[in-house]
Amino acid sequence: MVEDLSLIKDYSILEKRKNIICGSKDYVRKAGKLLVRAHIAIEKIYCDDEITDDELQNIEKTAFSDIFVLDSIEKYNVIYAEKNQEQMEQGINQLDQNKKGHIYTYCGLYITLSIHADKNVHILEEMTCMNDMNMAMGTYDLAARWMRSLRWVEESGIPLILYAMPKTGTQAMKATLNQYGYEHTYVHFLNINTPLDKQFYHYYGEKIPCLAELLHDSEYVKKYHLNVLKEKKIKIITSVREPIARNYSMIFQAIKNWGPYPLVRKSNGNFAQGVIDYLEYCSSSTWDWFEDEIKEVFGIDIFRYPFDKENGYCIIKTDKVEIFLYRLESSRKLGKALGEFLGAEKSIDMLTFHEASKEEYRFVYAQLKNEIQIPDAVISQYYDNDKMRHFYTEEEITDLKNKWKR
Repeated sequence: MVEDLSLIKDYSILEKRKNIICGSKDYVRKAGKLLVRAHIAIEKIYCDDEITDDELQNIEKTAFSDIFVLDSIEKYNVIYAEKNQEQMEQGINQLDQNKKGHIYTYCGLYITLSIHADKNVHILEEMTCMNDMNMAMGTYDLAARWMRSLRWVEESGIPLILYAMPKTGTQAMKATLNQYGYEHTYVHFLNINTPLDKQFYHYYGEKIPCLAELLHDSEYVKKYHLNVLKEKKIKIITSVREPIARNYSMIFQAIKNWGPYPLVRKSNGNFAQGVIDYLEYCSSSTWDWFEDEIKEVFGIDIFRYPFDKENGYCIIKTDKVEIFLYRLESSRKLGKALGEFLGAEKSIDMLTFHEASKEEYRFVYAQLKNEIQIPDAVISQYYDNDKMRHFYTEEEITDLKNKWKR
């Protein structure tokens, strides 16, 4: 069984037991370098590929299969550093069946060293530098993708746009449209005046500009892309998801993109508290997206239109725009309505796509979700408001409150 969350909680585990690393070449090298730079001893590396790295040259290396002859489960921390998630799953199951060591993943190790960076000046400097570098690269990557999306949506001539906030089932809808042969464009953001990642603004402060600040002529973009788009007849598919689950997923997307250091630097290295602080700060972000995007870009206030809570969707029609707005939790019963919206002769059944279950961070994601204690006041911020009631019944809201209160 993978014990990533235990490691994140207790950095001293790395000092109490012998550490061994196994997996594929690139990730084994990355894990090894992190441990060496944190002055944590490595007993042995188990990898079938040759690893040539000055920082790891004095560490004994052997074939991956040799790990299964290890003795005494209590002696070892096994850091499984593998990029291929399917292969890692198989290896972890095999190690678990053979009771070989306490198993952690590279992701668990990386989060642990990041949030305890203060224990080693070199690691602290490296993580801080990495944070700044990732943020700079991420900002300009977001800007480039945003600009590309604006042009793509406007120039493609395709009247169907999948335009929804992140972490609300967009990958599943995208796969569904592709499978049924519906050509479409796909974008999370069109408003050039929103901070490039508004949801993380609390953690990055003034580092995050809006796209308009990075463009030489934002008025040109508005005139020749957004304004032209708004004059066309288009269909939009957009979605909503119960907001705590959505924001919880966003946290791990941020960790994947930029690392955990920004998340925990304000909570003194307490990972769970950093997650709770984030959830508290971003309690309105789900509803803000509809304001910042759909309303600002197209002038449509979705909260002025009735939502069918029983069936989990509504269709909004204006002179230029038709919107199919659905609730992710109701996606399995949308087939007929979605088919009618797209003009299909049959039901369009939405594919399932469990992204978190395939990610490197999946063990921490699941373990923390089972343990986290979100304060009642934070849960109330999310669920006791008219916008939540626009999409969910009182019974559903009560169930969601109980789910997170546990």
